[in-house]
Amino acid sequence: MGDFNAKKWFKDQYIKEHVIQEGIKINLNDLTFDMVTNTFKDKYQNIHFTRMQPDGKEGPSYKDAIHFPNPDDSLRLVGDMKAFEDWKEGTLQRYGKVDIEMFPEENTWFDKVKIKDEKFQKDKDDYSKAKGDWIEKERAAGRFTGLDEADMNDPVLVKARAAKMAKDKMDSRVDPTSSIDYDEALTLRGMKAELEDQIAQLFRDMEQEAEPEGGPIADRYGDELNKLEDRLYKINKQLRDYDMNENKEAIKETFRFIKENNPEFTNEEIKAELKEIEELGNQLNEELCAKGKAYRKRRMAAGEKSSAYLSGRAVKVCKGQISGRKKKK
Repeated sequence: MGDFNAKKWFKDQYIKEHVIQEGIKINLNDLTFDMVTNTFKDKYQNIHFTRMQPDGKEGPSYKDAIHFPNPDDSLRLVGDMKAFEDWKEGTLQRYGKVDIEMFPEENTWFDKVKIKDEKFQKDKDDYSKAKGDWIEKERAAGRFTGLDEADMNDPVLVKARAAKMAKDKMDSRVDPTSSIDYDEALTLRGMKAELEDQIAQLFRDMEQEAEPEGGPIADRYGDELNKLEDRLYKINKQLRDYDMNENKEAIKETFRFIKENNPEFTNEEIKAELKEIEELGNQLNEELCAKGKAYRKRRMAAGEKSSAYLSGRAVKVCKGQISGRKKKK
């Protein structure tokens, strides 16, 4: 990656600015891809593919790369020197020699690189506010939008939703994934499967069409792969967070439900019933019957969140296997 000495550069920065307050600061015009890889030493280890780079040499593109901010509040996965130079050129053309701040110790993936420029921040704020207002309006009307699907894990929207919920519930710490319900998670799972198929097909096409030594076709495939894998990463993270949060309470309520309707069940029978209910909910692809809908509505009115377990229990109600009403003592 060249002879760039990160330790010496950090020390020079410290001497120059007396103290590194929040992150590692540098002007975008001076920033190079070698500086990025040397700053984020725990990244850029997993090579995805190789292609011709701006220096005229064949070079690797990495899966475990850093995301750089765009003014439309999206993020660009900078997997190699070419992706970096493309992002840098576009940003310089629009905003000039802005200051960049890098945070190698930051745990939040979308906060590792920031642009310190008022015009950039204003453009980003204006865009995210307009998009956030529109999406919240669509959500309030019960509509799930295409933009909402693509940006479910958009960092600015996650923050906006968290801030809105925090305002509504002043005394609680709000989980930014809590606004995602079961139906939205199902949509994301479908999107995930489609993206995985697209990526697999793109690799097959690239093997047939792209130049082995690199070239315009290989570059085009590399850019397309970066975009698809960036979206897949966002969706996977959102689904992991959703699954972690929704399963705890859903399993607890389903366990109570099974015990109430089948007091004679052994522990093994309870486990088997729990698994069956979850599978019924995950496989649900048609409208529930009236009794199932009524049961689901009663449970959600009581505060239970939409989940595979709740839908699975509603299917049981439709099949007549249980009444769906609490037994009188």
